[in-house]
Amino acid sequence: QTCLIHFTKRYFKIFYSYTCLSYRHCLKMSQPKEYWIKKLDLQPHPKEDKGFFRETYRDEYTVTGRTNEQRNASTVIYFLHDSDQLTDESTFFKVQHTEMIHWYHGSPLTLYYIDEKERKMKKVELGVEEFHFPFPKETWFTRVCEVPDSYSLIGCTVSPGFDFKDLQTTAFKNLKSLFDA
Repeated sequence: QTCLIHFTKRYFKIFYSYTCLSYRHCLKMSQPKEYWIKKLDLQPHPKEDKGFFRETYRDEYTVTGRTNEQRNASTVIYFLHDSDQLTDESTFFKVQHTEMIHWYHGSPLTLYYIDEKERKMKKVELGVEEFHFPFPKETWFTRVCEVPDSYSLIGCTVSPGFDFKDLQTTAFKNLKSLFDA
């Protein structure tokens, strides 16, 4: 364990970095999730019971979307994921446009997505060696913070911009026929 102390005029923070075989269990979070929910004014997500969000940017510039409609060029949200596990009941999402996930703070976030062409379920872990990942348009995916009693704070950028009318959701069990186990 190494410790770096950073002093400012009003307070100090202690940042720890750990080296261990299973560093996932060595992670320490500097603030509880309630701190971020309040600080960022996050609200419960309407389509997911294990997360909080807030849209922070909606581009004023408009572009023509895939179905010839005018939409904002891009949107950005904060999203805080509570710890959870991938189960048959986990919610998977599909949007019409590319969604870029950016990891900011907390425990690693596991991204699962279905590559229908290769008939494979794929997995990416953010907050370890990767810190952002783009889900291609029209891809079923989910995001899971698998470290018990923790959270992941991320951002999502959608371009062209996100619209709830584009969002499709279903339980993981309904998608298992799309890939080979």
